[in-house]
Amino acid sequence: IGQGGAKTKFRANVAAIHLLRQLEDARRPATRAEQAVLAKWVGWGGLRAAFPREDGSSAKGWEREAAELKELLSPEEYRAAESSTRNAHYTSPEVVDAIWSIARRLGFKGGRVLEPSVGAGNFLGLMPAQLRPAAQVTGVELDRVTGGIARHLYPAANIQAPLGFQDLTVPDGHFDLAIGNPPFGSEKLYDAERRHLNRYSIHNYFFAKSIDALRPGGVLAMVVTNYFLDAKEDAARRYIAGRADLVGAIRLPNNAFLANAGTEVTTDIVVFRKRLPSEEDLMSGSLPWVDAGTFRDRDGNEVALNGYFRANPDMMLGEFGAFGTMYRGGEAALVV
Repeated sequence: IGQGGAKTKFRANVAAIHLLRQLEDARRPATRAEQAVLAKWVGWGGLRAAFPREDGSSAKGWEREAAELKELLSPEEYRAAESSTRNAHYTSPEVVDAIWSIARRLGFKGGRVLEPSVGAGNFLGLMPAQLRPAAQVTGVELDRVTGGIARHLYPAANIQAPLGFQDLTVPDGHFDLAIGNPPFGSEKLYDAERRHLNRYSIHNYFFAKSIDALRPGGVLAMVVTNYFLDAKEDAARRYIAGRADLVGAIRLPNNAFLANAGTEVTTDIVVFRKRLPSEEDLMSGSLPWVDAGTFRDRDGNEVALNGYFRANPDMMLGEFGAFGTMYRGGEAALVV
């Protein structure tokens, strides 16, 4: 998954699109050999060079690929693909395996699984073999092409695509496990049925709705940017704290997604357990993880850092500070 350089990933994406079109035209399922081609799809996160710049010009060395992609996709598909370059960063197998290991250690042996941003289904494909017979998976994917690939890779799963998570109707208390790598960003979604969540940024919305969808005692184990825990605005954290307990969090180095998705961003594996009705009173008092304070790095720079990591620095797999350069110098980042 996600092997090779940017051009290799581009060619793998194009091959997957051509194959998907053939399968849809023939109205037949993919063979095992064809599934191997589809499984190399990594989406467009990290492949921004394949799309024109704001002035309409192509990135140097990507002129042919940009023209090919424009010809290959319908206008709707092209707009969706270009938009996805901001947040369609696929998760490495090592991180996916670790999250499944966490779910199993917390007692998940099967049941209803929600993957609210399923992509091509890496979390489904790497589900431990022992869990598959007893797991009923619902995956949601906004992008038509990506969702179509997921359907052919995992025909036994309930893949809802193209559909935004905000348009999925799901009752509270329905799922045993919520897992995945939801999109992150500052944009907001509109959910007609859960309007009280519309004020949250996209990644906070995914977390809040997924927590609502869990049964009491259910577990959420997801990857999210460090801004979920470190952001000064704590409304989403307080909403979740009223319904679930933080089991723990692991902060990953900012190069954890570099090889697979071509992006340097500090991310956290965050694990929650939906609170039982008998445990409602346990929420009283101060919760360090709800509060985002500050931390001084080795150079004396002050950066935002969640109270959980200030109390548990051993849960950060590296050194935290103003060391990031993804968008600008001096970004808060975990480095090794």
